Amino acid sequence: MALELDSSNAEAHLLLGFIQMERRDYENAEQHLNAGIKLLEKQKRGGSTLAEARNIYGLCLMELDRPDDAIVVLRQSAEDELNTAPHLAWGNLGLAQLNAGEYQEAVTSTMEAVRIQPRFCVGYFTMAQALWHLQQLKDAERALVSALQADPSCAKSPQLQGAWRLRGEVRARLGHRQDAVADLERCVELDPYSNDGRMCQTILEDSR
Repeated sequence: MALELDSSNAEAHLLLGFIQMERRDYENAEQHLNAGIKLLEKQKRGGSTLAEARNIYGLCLMELDRPDDAIVVLRQSAEDELNTAPHLAWGNLGLAQLNAGEYQEAVTSTMEAVRIQPRFCVGYFTMAQALWHLQQLKDAERALVSALQADPSCAKSPQLQGAWRLRGEVRARLGHRQDAVADLERCVELDPYSNDGRMCQTILEDSR
């Protein structure tokens, strides 16, 4: 109704885009988020609203398998001095770079994210995944330790189940079998029916 009355209502476009993101309707979300951002730019209205919108838009573009486009808008969000949560944008930028195969760039972006917010568990996890691809296993292990210890809630978070799996794999590659088994068992305990949980269970069974 708001957009029918005023199609230049940037906030209405953005709110509708946020709602469609929650509904996983990424095609429609992309259209409204893009429209809202363009209106804010045209109206020369920057500030935290624009930075947040670009961050959400970047996530939407990643869901649409457009990491290169996501990198552009997420960098704009991360470097915006008026962004009230820049660590989130830097972390998402690192994730987009990881998805694009830009592993060293992903490490750089996530290092900035955790520098700004040292308790940013997901940022450490993204960094560790990039380091794994770069075969920098000791650095990956250190990043995974931080991912699971930077905040008291990290170790129990279902979002970080993959960090337990990856740390188990890294430690196995480093020859730390006992620690690897403990991490993989913890992974299974969090949720044995998720993709990560099943993978951890398979690795444990194969190692016996």
